[in-house]
Amino acid sequence: MRSALNVSLFCAAKMLLSITRPAEAGREQWRRIARLLRHSGPLISWVGAVLFAPQLTFGQSHEDVVVRRVVSAWKARATRIHTATIEWTLRTTDRQGIFTEFAAKNGGPGGEVPAQDTTHEAQHRFVFDGRQLRLESNGEYWRTDTGSLHHDRKIRVFDGERLEVSMPAGTSRDGTLMSQAEFILLHSGEVLPIGLFIAPLNKEFGATALPPLEPRTNEPVSPGEICLAGQQGLLLLWVDQARPEIIRRFQVRKQSGAAWIEGEIEWSENAAIGPAPARWLVTTFDDDGKVRQVHDGRVTRCEFNAPIAESEWRITYPAGARFHDMIAQKEYVVDEQGELQPAGMAQAAAGQRGNGWLGYSLLAAALLAGMSWWRSRRMTSRSPF
Repeated sequence: MRSALNVSLFCAAKMLLSITRPAEAGREQWRRIARLLRHSGPLISWVGAVLFAPQLTFGQSHEDVVVRRVVSAWKARATRIHTATIEWTLRTTDRQGIFTEFAAKNGGPGGEVPAQDTTHEAQHRFVFDGRQLRLESNGEYWRTDTGSLHHDRKIRVFDGERLEVSMPAGTSRDGTLMSQAEFILLHSGEVLPIGLFIAPLNKEFGATALPPLEPRTNEPVSPGEICLAGQQGLLLLWVDQARPEIIRRFQVRKQSGAAWIEGEIEWSENAAIGPAPARWLVTTFDDDGKVRQVHDGRVTRCEFNAPIAESEWRITYPAGARFHDMIAQKEYVVDEQGELQPAGMAQAAAGQRGNGWLGYSLLAAALLAGMSWWRSRRMTSRSPF
């Protein structure tokens, strides 16, 4: 009887331990309780279970339970999202002078860029198939060489290992190939809400909201919120307590502790996957804490688990476009067939084509001159004078 009771209590303690997963600091105490349950009588076992288990279970493991609820909700959403296509309109307000330094380095016209607070609009498109993603931006952007807004399109395609970027006009190259380390989906105020939604647990996509997360009790919270910190406290997430998959607010901090990016996200219910972002307001800050940019995003299309065309993962460049492979440190030029050719060979081929046309032109001119001379000699020989 005594043995059976002790075994039962020991199994119950182990089950409680597996559910709560207390911090490492408390696991040794759990081992001591387990030994007590194995070797003591029923009365001592019951007293130990009643006195010590509640303190360890509900005191030390509460934070772990909170984090596990959030991560579990994110994992459940990830299993529901196989593919995604999200489109949104982004209205960006650039504060006066934020690009002045860049314009000066690129031979700009001088003066502040922009000369005053300026609001412009762009259309964004995000495509995801679980392994690859594509991000397009189509709208007005500042050209630091002219100091003015210019309409352009930028495309980024990431295959899980390499990032290919189609650069806007006015840059030194038309296309660039980068390594995985260059792709940080969540470090841009323009797309941070999408990154937090689609891949908070996926390291391959540059996520910053990766476990280990820890609750922050010293941060202000609104009713129904809990605050979690990730990336050594550089990322703060205010999560809905009732629905942990919803991130209400977020803040990215610098090493100094000052805010770098902060924003709020509004959500709508999607029949296929549950809550999905509907609108967000994101603010970025300068080193001195002044507002740099404000991004107001509104989702216009949201589709999940539909087939994705293979063409989404290719970028087509016009003939003559310049391409830089940052991984291999090589330069290429796109030929007439759309293929990449080493820059030296492409220039040589262009030179040969140019020399070939020049040779044909000289030969044709010589033939014409010869025919003209022959005809004039023939007419002279027939002349009566």
